[in-house]
Amino acid sequence: PDEIPVVLIKLAAKYKSGEIKPEEGSFTDFAWVNENEIQDYDRIDGIELEIKKTIEIFSRINVLLQQRRGELVNALISETGKSKKGAHDEIEKAIETFKAIQYEKYQAVGDTLPSQDNDALVFTTRYPVGVTVVITPWNFPVYIGAQHLAPALMGRNTVILKCSPHTPISSSKLVEILLESGLPPEMISLIHGTRAEVVDALVSDKGVDMVSFTGSSEVAKEIAIKRGG
Repeated sequence: PDEIPVVLIKLAAKYKSGEIKPEEGSFTDFAWVNENEIQDYDRIDGIELEIKKTIEIFSRINVLLQQRRGELVNALISETGKSKKGAHDEIEKAIETFKAIQYEKYQAVGDTLPSQDNDALVFTTRYPVGVTVVITPWNFPVYIGAQHLAPALMGRNTVILKCSPHTPISSSKLVEILLESGLPPEMISLIHGTRAEVVDALVSDKGVDMVSFTGSSEVAKEIAIKRGG
């Protein structure tokens, strides 16, 4: 089981370390962007996304969430036992989340800081974290999924979504919508499986740069320990 979910992670990590050159495959150095690339577009896994195009993708996500609301509602009712109103409320919150993050692209800038040296310019620049594992619970798979995915994807990170084994359909439909919206497939992966089959291997892998988790405090502490926290 340790080898099943980490193929993508290890491949991406090899590109990041320079072990494999970008022209040899479909990935580039997704974790770092040079200053010449920051002004007009973002480079992520070999695909250049202009800021406007990224915002357009998020706009389409919201449109598709509305268009496929019925499918998502039925999946939520079936998998989580929500009422019809509760399922509709969750979809609405997911839409609001993507809308809130949609224009954050314009805010993803660094800061200029004072310097003791008059000839020096001190500034900070924001970079993607890298490979981000998102682990979502069963009770709000679409809404909490949106809360994790929207900022991670807007921040140019490659995301591996590990959904609850109780909500495979709801989570799959959410990822389908992301891809249908025009999100490059290299940016999002969905993994199904139990904690023993998948989660332990994912959070322990050195190729993972960040883990974003919603769940019990007990499991969160175990993940923190595995991550060296």
